[in-house]
Amino acid sequence: MTGEAFMTNNVEEVLFFMRHPLLSQTQYEIAIPIKIEEDVIAVFDIQQTSDHPKFTSNDLQLMTA
Repeated sequence: MTGEAFMTNNVEEVLFFMRHPLLSQTQYEIAIPIKIEEDVIAVFDIQQTSDHPKFTSNDLQLMTA
């Protein structure tokens, strides 16, 4: 929505999160916009369940690199 990278370790707190029926156990998410100049052409989205370690700021930095 903002064109900026986004990370959360609790999708229930995110007003704009839309749960996908096939990914019903998602708890954590990182979303990285793929841009050409200022236009977002795609989004690289990683979703995890609570069975995995929470995302860190290092994870977000690595994905945006």
